[in-house]
Amino acid sequence: DAERAASPLSGLDEAARERAAARARHDALACFDALRGAGDRAGATAELARLRTLLGSTARFLGVELRDALAAGDDGAAQRSFGAMRPAERTLAALASLDASPDLRDRLVRAALAARDAPGALSPLLHAAGDDPAHEFEGVAEKLVAQDRAAPILPAAATAVLSHTERYTVDASGLVRWVLFDLRRVSGTTDVDQNAQAAAPDVWGRGSMRALRRRIWKRDGRVLEPDRAPRASQAAADLSQLEGGDVVEAVYEGWALPGETGDVGIDTPDLLPERVAVHDATLELRLPPRLEGALWSHRLLGKADERQDGGARVLRWHVVDEPARRVEDGVPKMDRSAGVSFSTARWSGVARALRETLASLDEHDPEVDAWAREAAGGDAAKPTRAAVDALVSAVGKALRESDAGTLSDYGAAITPVQQATARSFLASHDGSRSWLLLRGLRVLGVPAELRVAESEPFSADPAFPPHYGRFVHPLVLAHVEGKDVWIDADVAGPPLPAGRVSPELRGRTALGTDGSMTTLPARSADEGDEIDVRLALDDRGDARGTFAAVLRGRDAQELSEALFRIVGAERQRALRDVVLAWLPWANVDEVQLASSEGSWQVSLRAQVTVGGYAQRDGDKTWLLPGLDTLHQAWPRARVSSLGATYATRAGRESALAVSTAVQYHVHRRVELPKGATVARAPGPLDARGKLVEASRSLSVSGAAIEEDFTLGVATGTVATGDYDAFVALAHAADDGFLAATRVRLP
Repeated sequence: DAERAASPLSGLDEAARERAAARARHDALACFDALRGAGDRAGATAELARLRTLLGSTARFLGVELRDALAAGDDGAAQRSFGAMRPAERTLAALASLDASPDLRDRLVRAALAARDAPGALSPLLHAAGDDPAHEFEGVAEKLVAQDRAAPILPAAATAVLSHTERYTVDASGLVRWVLFDLRRVSGTTDVDQNAQAAAPDVWGRGSMRALRRRIWKRDGRVLEPDRAPRASQAAADLSQLEGGDVVEAVYEGWALPGETGDVGIDTPDLLPERVAVHDATLELRLPPRLEGALWSHRLLGKADERQDGGARVLRWHVVDEPARRVEDGVPKMDRSAGVSFSTARWSGVARALRETLASLDEHDPEVDAWAREAAGGDAAKPTRAAVDALVSAVGKALRESDAGTLSDYGAAITPVQQATARSFLASHDGSRSWLLLRGLRVLGVPAELRVAESEPFSADPAFPPHYGRFVHPLVLAHVEGKDVWIDADVAGPPLPAGRVSPELRGRTALGTDGSMTTLPARSADEGDEIDVRLALDDRGDARGTFAAVLRGRDAQELSEALFRIVGAERQRALRDVVLAWLPWANVDEVQLASSEGSWQVSLRAQVTVGGYAQRDGDKTWLLPGLDTLHQAWPRARVSSLGATYATRAGRESALAVSTAVQYHVHRRVELPKGATVARAPGPLDARGKLVEASRSLSVSGAAIEEDFTLGVATGTVATGDYDAFVALAHAADDGFLAATRVRLP
């Protein structure tokens, strides 16, 4: 080894030394590489034969043999090596090098299903064979650019798509080919930055994309072909010479093979993003006649024209002179894009992928068994609720950082098989708490199953095609002492106690590993934030008192996780922000954390002073403020209203997705100065409707005003037909909470 490092050799000398070395690996290719490098092809062939005999396999090193035969121009030897290979060992590049038949294109497409270099090699090989999908778009840009220069097309549009064509062809084998042609004019700086190029579609499985043409048609008549910038840190860096008024032409081609589940899925790009108008656009989807799948299209695309062509089912959408649409906020996840979604997946198939993910994580490690028994303590011998509670607490301590993506419906694509197990989670203190919990419950003999819930409203259309990425939040459903107990462990901060679920998930749908759908329990009255404010007013209208809070929602989860990392002044600022989220005008004189470190809920107490709490309305009258409806404590204190958050647009065209849950109860006691009385109190509020429940009550006891505010906002989707009623309810809740109390002074 020392001689090899100190005196490197090459060629035949290196081959001779490798053969003579006592410690040389005689089953390695070192000697073969040396002989081949020296040009001794006969010796290299003999060495390869020796290695095959030594290893007992005549099928070894066929790829090496094929490469050398092609390099030497020995077509006969190359054909023999290629023919001896298994289908998965062959490559499209080798097939193209050996096959000169007229039907090479069809053979390449058929071989792509098993070839190792598919689908990435398909596009360049077919292009070399004369298959150029960009040829049909020759002259289109020249004609439309000249027309636009003479008389601007859609002159008022910020970004005008002059021509757009998308074609998707699904082969009976599952191979997908797509071609996208786009010609657009950009106007201002924002359009140059955001809308300079058309987005690529999202096609499931193993895919590749290639830009066949990119050109900039300048206003002065020049045509630029930008240099490629594959390692640029910014998107569209090759279009750095783009200016307002220029036209960008692009032709893309892509291929995709089905993924591990064998499903085909296509999500076309957003045809009408913000500030974009379309002059002429065509989307075409070509499907095998017997291919079963679900299809959804945005309402702005209109109804598809369907026809039969050569035994294939062809769907075509055509959009003409469509102005820029009004992009609304709060639209469900999959309804935001003006495109088409097609999927052959079924929820039973998604559930099967979940089962395979669980199987890849499974093991029978005695170390994990011992940990689970120790975590359950004295209750490990029998499956009791106390043992489950103890195990949940131990899981939170063992895994400070949770990884919910491991057991999501797309988790099979991100979890390395046999690299992530319960034991590796315990060793790294990072991983899926839900899986560690399932593994521990199995040791304790507690029946349990995995359910994966939606984290946000998915689509307003209940018939939207099954789609990976919908069910992403894992939950554990344990069956103990004759009851079903939901466990929400993969959250920010410590896991929730057994029986509690994050407010955002209440009422959402969850997918089981058997393909069944379950609706999570509705919200519970004892799971919201509890706020208690006690103030005493002096003769000037200033208030002094106490503030106490118990936070249990998403803010509490994120704040509890942050409290592991922040200390000192930063921690004090975070706690003060909780107070200011409910009393924006207060001076926080003193604040301290009342809950224990690592608690799933955050409790705190504070001493506060509020200058000018009572606003004068004349010489003998005060107005005491109401309460804003929405309060956010983390990462910064912020107050808002239901109307400002959910009712910003009139005549809404899309369904509204409410993805943040709110649930709290505020008790406020205000002691009046001596001789002051309540002149007018706001009436009671009890507003109830879809997704929103709000109530306010007020009573006077001696010189004290007792008020209770209760608000519950559930996650869900509000259809366009129900939007006006939802807005009216939101405004009623805002007005009822903000109504002031009039106090008469002595």
